[in-house]
This record gives sequence, C-alpha cells and structure tokens, in this order.
Amino acid sequence: MIVDTRIYERQYETSIPDWASRFIADNLAWCEEQGYKIPAIGWEWYDRETVSSSGLTTKRKLDCPARIRIYAGSDDHDLHLVVLHELAHAVTNSDHTLKTYRLAWKLYKRNGLDLTECLRREGSYQPQVALKAYAMEIGEC
Repeated sequence: MIVDTRIYERQYETSIPDWASRFIADNLAWCEEQGYKIPAIGWEWYDRETVSSSGLTTKRKLDCPARIRIYAGSDDHDLHLVVLHELAHAVTNSDHTLKTYRLAWKLYKRNGLDLTECLRREGSYQPQVALKAYAMEIGEC
C-alpha cells in the first residue's frame, strides 16, 4: 500500500486553543440541554499548514471515552465545521448516520455557520445522508 504523507509533514501537535475549549464546552452544554447524553471525550489537536481542516472520531466503547483528533487548517469556517462534525460523531456515538448528520446540522445552524458552504462540504463527502439530514433539519435542498 502506498501512503501519501505530504499532508502529514507539516502538522504540529499543540494544546487545544482557548477559543476551541470554550466553543466545545458551549456546544456540549447545548447538546445536554437538548437531551443528549454527553460522553467523556478525549481530544488531540494538531495545527497544520493547509487551508482545510479534518478530523477523526473514535467511538466510545465500554469504559473508554470517545477520542477526537482535529487537524486544524487556516480557514476558520472549515475548522468550526470540522469540530462540530466530529462533536456530533462523539455525542451520537455513531458513524456517518442520519443521527450524526441531524445533530451536525443543528450545531452548524446554532453556531451561525454558512449553511451553503456546509452543504457543499458535507455533500461532497457523504451526499445522500448529509442531504437527507439537511432537508429534515434546515429545509428543502
């Protein structure tokens, strides 16, 4: 298997920025108010020299907390979208399901993200489930 390591060459593990800690705490509190059970979540944060961000969530199992890894690029909107997307995975403890995307769309809307840009980004990754959840939470596409 050939692995392209170019995107990993310039990423640096850092502590979670203060703004992100507040952003995450605020959104977790909101999720709890909405009736979601908030799990223990471990975080890893990496800065990288790209525009776009990415993330990865490992689902919780038994006594092990969920783990979220964020690769933070320079585009703030994209970074906020990725953090909320991964948070939706952790809170719902599911992969790219309707449940995850419905929560993600609620979080995007709550945080004032540009929903057209969110739709472009999410629709290019998991179009069927992302569009169905968008229609259920936001309105018709």
